[in-house]
Amino acid sequence: MSSVCILDIPTAVTKALGALTEIRALRSCVVAEMPKFDVARVDKLEAYTLAVGHALYMAASAPAESLDQIAETWSKRPSDRLSL
Repeated sequence: MSSVCILDIPTAVTKALGALTEIRALRSCVVAEMPKFDVARVDKLEAYTLAVGHALYMAASAPAESLDQIAETWSKRPSDRLSL
């Protein structure tokens, strides 16, 4: 049986941006305590969060029939996506 995760994206974006200062303050601790952790993920958190918010805005403001076209274009241009 698979599990479904329902995510409230606007709330997640708001919370992530609100916590960004505190998360950045912990960067040196993350580096010291988790040497194998890719700290670039912390450094790019703001960009990731803003990208998710922008993607939601674009999807919400696009006509329903254009979402398939957006998905097709997106899948053909992997260099435009953020590297996770």
